[in-house]
Amino acid sequence: MHKLAIITGTHQGLGRALAETFLENPDFKVWGFSRKNEIQHTNFTFFHTDLSKSDFHNSLPDRLPVANEYVLINNAAIIEPIAPAHSIDAESLEKIYKINVQAVHLLSAWFIRHTLDRKVAKTIVNISSGAARYPITHWSPYCSTKAALDMLSECLALEYPSYRVYSFAPGMVDTPMQSHIRSKSLKEFPEVDRFKAAFKNNNLNNPYSVSKKIIHLIQNPLTFTGVKISIKDL
Repeated sequence: MHKLAIITGTHQGLGRALAETFLENPDFKVWGFSRKNEIQHTNFTFFHTDLSKSDFHNSLPDRLPVANEYVLINNAAIIEPIAPAHSIDAESLEKIYKINVQAVHLLSAWFIRHTLDRKVAKTIVNISSGAARYPITHWSPYCSTKAALDMLSECLALEYPSYRVYSFAPGMVDTPMQSHIRSKSLKEFPEVDRFKAAFKNNNLNNPYSVSKKIIHLIQNPLTFTGVKISIKDL
């Protein structure tokens, strides 16, 4: 019997690295939820999904196949708007909360509904950020949504003790999001030089290395305690 990993944001960055790393194990089938797809693999199923749409959850599969392990990784996120709090419009704020918080909550609820009675290993990994735990100038939407993710994870772990739930902070990862951050001017993002320096000094984590650490976390649950986990803990 196979195992099933469900991952959001598999088109690029860490999400794609996670999908491809899981697919190296023939025991895993992977479902990818994203707006675009370039992964072609026998064990990969793509679901066109726009997490910014309020009704995206209505098109989710109405059942999960029988498997001997289930994993949900809520990876997809956006970082914009990057701006002073007073200048952010309601539409931009609504979008980041829909993708970074609401979608994660809805997907987690969907996953739990379909696996609650299955007596197998079940894990939810929500990709958090150091920004959830430390404030960053002009990042109030991103910081606050990731902080919400931390608490959502804590609540899920409390409510559903048969699930392993983690809020995982991967550090700075070499992804398109990091490239986007570095493209900002000093006026747009006063801390941009710190991110440029990290890139210049090769201090960004490789997404495939991070994905292997996440899988190690999932496969060795007794080694780690608590819900909020940092890559520094692995």
